[in-house]
Amino acid sequence: MGELSVRELPLFPLPEVVLFPQEVLPLHIFESRYRIMLKSVLESDSMFGVIKWDPNKKSMANVGCCAQIIKHQTAEDGRSNIITLGQQRFQVLEIIRSTPYCSAMVSWITDENIDSFQSLDLLRDSVTEALNDVVKLTSKLTNSQKVLPDKLPENPMELSFWIGAHLGGASS
Repeated sequence: MGELSVRELPLFPLPEVVLFPQEVLPLHIFESRYRIMLKSVLESDSMFGVIKWDPNKKSMANVGCCAQIIKHQTAEDGRSNIITLGQQRFQVLEIIRSTPYCSAMVSWITDENIDSFQSLDLLRDSVTEALNDVVKLTSKLTNSQKVLPDKLPENPMELSFWIGAHLGGASS
């Protein structure tokens, strides 16, 4: 993600979506300000910030996740479909521009990779066990077949991001 710990990042506020590192997020870009943002982002490093927008409070969260565009397709009418991949999380330091789209100075949040700690391994195992229980109970309650993927992340930090992205708590 580069050596700079602070940088300017265009922001894409979304009301229903929280992006997590290593998660894929497809987006449909149609508003003119975000078309401008997309053009600018594609001309630089294909990075922008996805951040949660609260429509009731009319405010943005102060932590988001950097999205990297991995595929894009623009139609004749100017609308685009893009596929992004979540990268590093960031904290908003200061909004520096609000038109035509929002842009902020952000600092990267470094998630320490401490999966060698035995206590975290034990915690990961008990979380995985609880996750299995949640899936079984949900299947019973909804009378449906819900199953966990065969391969959950081994790394405790990556497992926490996976749970956040897939258990529906992110959009509440």
